[in-house]
Amino acid sequence: MIKKSLFVLLPLFVFFGITEQCFANPYLQIKLAETYEENEDYEQAEVIYKTIVADYPVSDYALKAQQKLAILYILVERDSEVQLAINKLNSDFSGNSRLPAAIYHIAGKYEWPRKDYDKAETIYQQVIQQHPNSSYAIDARLMIAKMNTLRLIESEQYSAAQSATDKMATDFSANVRLPQMLYNIARRYDENPRKEYEKAKSLCQQIIQRNPSNSFAIRARLDVPKMDILSLVESGEDAAAKAAIDKLITDFLGNSRLPNVVSRFAWQYKDKADEKENQGLAEQAENYRQKAKAIWKIVLEQLPVSGVTAEMCLGAGDCYRKLDEYEKSTVCYQRLVDNYTEHKMAWHALFMVGRNYETLKDSGAISKSEADLKIKAAYEQLLEKYPDCLATNIAKHWLSRNK
Repeated sequence: MIKKSLFVLLPLFVFFGITEQCFANPYLQIKLAETYEENEDYEQAEVIYKTIVADYPVSDYALKAQQKLAILYILVERDSEVQLAINKLNSDFSGNSRLPAAIYHIAGKYEWPRKDYDKAETIYQQVIQQHPNSSYAIDARLMIAKMNTLRLIESEQYSAAQSATDKMATDFSANVRLPQMLYNIARRYDENPRKEYEKAKSLCQQIIQRNPSNSFAIRARLDVPKMDILSLVESGEDAAAKAAIDKLITDFLGNSRLPNVVSRFAWQYKDKADEKENQGLAEQAENYRQKAKAIWKIVLEQLPVSGVTAEMCLGAGDCYRKLDEYEKSTVCYQRLVDNYTEHKMAWHALFMVGRNYETLKDSGAISKSEADLKIKAAYEQLLEKYPDCLATNIAKHWLSRNK
């Protein structure tokens, strides 16, 4: 799927009468290359970045393009070319004050989304060695300290991780980025398969105590009760969890992160339902799905639209379907289809609209003629909008049998 059409950008060039000038303007060339990159057309982006480097040597545009090349190679896992791109940055821009920042941000792309801490550390060390007096050298040391802590967490060496975190907090106490690094570590505890919610909560409290006005301290204030609720759900204290969720919503109503946080509890109950279902415990699975459904209903009907709304529509649609509430399931799927056409699972939601109507027809809940019209509309829309999706052959087969 195209994430962002090139025709969003190109008409602007035409409107301003600069279609031909685009390729003589390095700023517009970079914007065009970035659009290709967002569309995962890395080959075209690479060509443009290389052209800028060749046509505007030693300029800040060339520095930006060369940095973008290194990052592109990280994204497409052409690791042997990353250091070559960095070497060219160093040789071409050795006296440029923006060079330390450029290399520092390249290292960050190895850390996220690749999570390749070793390669990230190698590049951070280059910043430290080559630009020791730069502020980015200090930040690079902080990033290395954080990554060392994350390694310890991922290997479940929690005592060592706590010691490393304490040392980092002491060594970088004056660094303005320390609260963010501590918050990142708290998130890793939160996401840990061992469900280390208490450790995450403790770090969030530490962030708040150190600098209560920091933006990450403000985020942490919402995460402290979140960790308590996750612990309650995990331990099966459902009545206490429900009361805590209600209080959380009251206390943080208007917080832009609230829908995302509340949705987490629904997914937690959904996971518990799936676990019980796999164990053959149908009654317990349904009980957990009912709890997930209640939370999804709050997020979708009472809280503002957010970045998690599409996923919540999908989760709620699946949940209602599992509970044999096909009409409500269809409403959720259709909301995703209508409002999030570019979502990676929009095709699935549209396909499930058709499947729900097939089930309703088979059960006699609606007439065959009414159901077939709706199934036909859903599957034809599926083939038109998502011709390469996994459900294409099923939709084609149904349409060929029901002409």
